[in-house]
Amino acid sequence: GKSWTLEERARSWRQEVLDRCNPELANLRSAERQARRTIKAAEVTPDFDVENSGELEEWIAEAKEISEQLREYKQEQSSLGTEASVDTRDAIADIVEQTRNELREQLVALNGLLPEPIDTQYMNDEDILAEIIKAAAPSSQSDSKMEDPAIQELHRIQKLRRTLTDWRKVVGLTPDFQVLIEKSSRVVAETCQFSGRRNNPSQAGEVRFDWVIVDEAGRATVPEVLIPIVQAERAILVGDERQLPPMVEDMVSEESDGSLDEQSLETSLFQSIVEQAGESDQDHIANLRTQYRMHSAIGNLVSKVFYDGNLENGESKRSRPYAYEWMPAPVTWLSTSHIPRRAETRVGESYANPTEADIVLKLLDEMEEKCRERRRRPSVGVICGYSAQVELLTTRINPEDNGRWRNLQIEIATVDSFQGRECDVVVYSTVRSNKEKKIGFLKDRRRINVALSRARDLLVIVGDNFMMETATIGADLNPFASVLDYIRLHADECKIIQSSLVEA
Repeated sequence: GKSWTLEERARSWRQEVLDRCNPELANLRSAERQARRTIKAAEVTPDFDVENSGELEEWIAEAKEISEQLREYKQEQSSLGTEASVDTRDAIADIVEQTRNELREQLVALNGLLPEPIDTQYMNDEDILAEIIKAAAPSSQSDSKMEDPAIQELHRIQKLRRTLTDWRKVVGLTPDFQVLIEKSSRVVAETCQFSGRRNNPSQAGEVRFDWVIVDEAGRATVPEVLIPIVQAERAILVGDERQLPPMVEDMVSEESDGSLDEQSLETSLFQSIVEQAGESDQDHIANLRTQYRMHSAIGNLVSKVFYDGNLENGESKRSRPYAYEWMPAPVTWLSTSHIPRRAETRVGESYANPTEADIVLKLLDEMEEKCRERRRRPSVGVICGYSAQVELLTTRINPEDNGRWRNLQIEIATVDSFQGRECDVVVYSTVRSNKEKKIGFLKDRRRINVALSRARDLLVIVGDNFMMETATIGADLNPFASVLDYIRLHADECKIIQSSLVEA
């Protein structure tokens, strides 16, 4: 798919919002007119219904009934006159008093339900009841209207119209919608160089960050990493000075006025800070010494060869068992040293090795079959140091062939492009094999560190181990000599094999 910049995404989003707002606004205007016609036709003016308007109306009805009984008893008492017995008159009087008390209790409760209580100090029972009914009826009528579905729908439509109108104004009239997005965002992700667009006069000071976090800071040149840092109050640099350095174009180093050599250009600000930090600066540096990516066998190799044994494993062998039992060990070197046609081939300024490509293909075929039997779908990274070998491997393997690779998710890339990434299985093709015992830029320990630390569960190295170990750069400078020495000393979890798998 297409890789979008923030600016392109902002333009696309702006147009998308406008395209959606315009027809929606037209639809809402039409719906609002229809809702108004519906309300007018229905003449939504509900009368106050004392029997069906909730708790207040039910209590009013009951109070009316008690009040009516009270009037009847009073009339009965007065009609008895002097002819009735004293007992009868007293009994009626008791009923009147009891009924009056019941009515008073009802009126007290009713008065408490009203939004504003009525002053009943100088009012008789009938007047209190009349005032309560008068006070309750308009409120109930208003509530009934508000509960009417037609009116609720009209209010919903009007609210949507206001929201869409506001959005249309913001999106359509703001000259720089991208800045608006950034101002309203808590997190903005972008490259170091792309963040420099804020230094334009038209955008200066528009966006300021509390924190800037630069990932893979060890791969950024000093100017690159300074671009985002100057836009923040505080900065955190995350990286590894023992992995790949910044990439400097040949033209840049050639056109330098001599004040900077290639080594200076390839030294990152991150590396300079770490290497020049004194005792007083250690509070500002955090060393992450526990790794959780790699199987302990791979982690131990990487720790010993590249980190002086200071890297610890977050998971033990017991908590993370070896999952590829058909391979000899979690770290396996498939040797081509005994194969006559093992030599590299020069391709322009790069190198390829057809024999290693065939071995990798055969290994993947076997892995596909084993994973299909076990119903596993591992991710597999096939990496090497040279672009010509990447092209050859891509042609031979064809990772997009879903009919062949149903259980393996294969990706083929150079080591340099794979830094910061990981796969369940990594197959590393060393490529170089020649009589002169030259390994070119593979002598850089940082590049080999990256290559061997990308795998989570299984690391397979394919190459001429004899030549790689005895390359003419000196044992102290040759990272492969250290790697192979470690493999031989830890035969319980690392193997070098020349099996039928590698015979050609």
